[in-house]
Amino acid sequence: MFLSKKLLIKLAFGLIILVFLMFIFLWGYYKTISSYNEDSSENINTNSRNNNNQGFPEEEKINSLINDNTDINKNTEIVSPQEMQLKSIIVLFAERLGSYSTDTYNFSNLTEVRYLTTNRMQNEIDGLMKNSLLKKDVEYYGVTTRAISVKILDLEDDSSIIQAIVSCQKEETKGDQKPTTKIKYQNLKIKLIKSGDKWLIDEAIWE
Repeated sequence: MFLSKKLLIKLAFGLIILVFLMFIFLWGYYKTISSYNEDSSENINTNSRNNNNQGFPEEEKINSLINDNTDINKNTEIVSPQEMQLKSIIVLFAERLGSYSTDTYNFSNLTEVRYLTTNRMQNEIDGLMKNSLLKKDVEYYGVTTRAISVKILDLEDDSSIIQAIVSCQKEETKGDQKPTTKIKYQNLKIKLIKSGDKWLIDEAIWE
């Protein structure tokens, strides 16, 4: 009977040690899992913040980019090289023709575009310069013209004569001591004639 009690005590003591070791093992395992989960959660949040700040744009920015691209695509039009050349000639001529100042009487704005015109239009320009020289301006007057848009009418591959409408903005300034400025809008109707491989301006009428 005495030996049986000693054996029971040893078994009980061994069982207690085993339970204690299992508790230590489970507690360490639990801490490891908890630490891993916390690190994973922090990494996810950090990556999310980094994406918002450096990588992927936020929803609002994405919508803005989509709208911007849509507007760009919507306003984009394919222009042929011939039409681009014509528009550059028309814009240059319209802005030079519509600009004037009493401070300059050399008419460089008109003489510099003579090469873009026919003989008929060159005669018109010469008459315009002559009439301007005959005027005796008492006070300063100047006008600066800017072409806003160009519309070419009936442009065909075999066209030799075309019409164009140029919408212009004119800024007029008058006076010496207290100059006043006025802005107005006016259209210029232009006729171009094809001479060889060049387009020349043959007529220009302010409407």
